[in-house]
Amino acid sequence: MSYQLVLQWPATEHDSFEALVGMEEALLEGLDSRHEVDGHDIGRAEMNIFVLTDDPIAAFAEAHRVLSAHPAVWNMRAAFRLVGAEDFTVVWPKGLSEFSVS
Repeated sequence: MSYQLVLQWPATEHDSFEALVGMEEALLEGLDSRHEVDGHDIGRAEMNIFVLTDDPIAAFAEAHRVLSAHPAVWNMRAAFRLVGAEDFTVVWPKGLSEFSVS
């Protein structure tokens, strides 16, 4: 798979880890087999779920659908890059111009 899609949220609450794991499990169950959930990480300021795919736009659309009932979807940011590359292309929210993974 040639792209890495990163789904990202602020990590500001004490229960962020449980929320992250719950969202990752929902994605593991709900994403099409063309997309592979590749783990997560959590830091002081952000938490991320990584998805490997050959079609990052379709993967994001599916991820957004799967997570649409979760309250954290409103704070989600998403971007993709070629595996091994540095620069991200933002897909959500519209108007976001910078994206990074700490």
